[in-house]
Amino acid sequence: MKMIGRLIPFHRKAFQPRIALFLSSSAFSVLINVSYNERLGSGLVDIKKDDAVALFQTMIQSRPLPSLVDFSRLFSGIARTKHKLGFAFSVMGKMLKLGFEPGSHISNTLVNGLCLKDKVSQAVDLIDRMVDNGCQPDGATYGPVLNRMCKSGNTASALDLLRKMEDRKIKLDAVTYNIIIDSLCKDGSLDDALSLFNEMETKGIKPNVFTYNSLIRGFCSAGRWDDGAPLLRDMITRGITPTVITFNSLIDSFILTQGCDPDILTLDILINGYCKAKRSGCRYSHL
Repeated sequence: MKMIGRLIPFHRKAFQPRIALFLSSSAFSVLINVSYNERLGSGLVDIKKDDAVALFQTMIQSRPLPSLVDFSRLFSGIARTKHKLGFAFSVMGKMLKLGFEPGSHISNTLVNGLCLKDKVSQAVDLIDRMVDNGCQPDGATYGPVLNRMCKSGNTASALDLLRKMEDRKIKLDAVTYNIIIDSLCKDGSLDDALSLFNEMETKGIKPNVFTYNSLIRGFCSAGRWDDGAPLLRDMITRGITPTVITFNSLIDSFILTQGCDPDILTLDILINGYCKAKRSGCRYSHL
């Protein structure tokens, strides 16, 4: 018993450093968690690259590891500006090594970042790799690519990508179609734009005021009053309220187009609608 009594104090002393180490490690982990949570909570707008690197290192050293949501917040912050895109890819690679599977939000952020740098082909390649790895893209993934293609005058590629989206069973909506319809109208390909508009209808996708504004502006700019005016009637029949942009396009066309002869119903709709959109106190009644 004396021997046991002598060993017990020695046993306790032997474990004191380990207990202290455990407590200090736990405290350090708590401090790290508080540190990165506070930084994420305060926002990452215009975060500097060195600060982003330090924050990421803090996060991967914390135990337990941050959640995928936390990493996504950091990821969105560092990928929002052009010069941090390379680091964003490095972060995703490290996340994969840690066992995280980046979801569509992170992939979408990367695609958008590539589009901001006009690297559209790389963005398309990234989407293809997403599909190959079993990650299903959505309309939000393709939106920035379609937008950049159209703004760069490459509407034909945007149309091809639209067909690929259909093949991949991506749910299409009015926003997707509007991007391409607007670009076709600006290109002067009005009949193709109208065909795409009719395709929307066939698929049960309802056009909105932006769809009509693009078409009306396109036809009126080309002096095709007879094609623009019926679209105004159509949108009003559907309960879609025209905007000042709608009426400005029609009025400009009416004034500038020679030899046009709109009927009294068209003029009534045009003036009444313009008054409601532009001048709340205006009243008009056709003779």
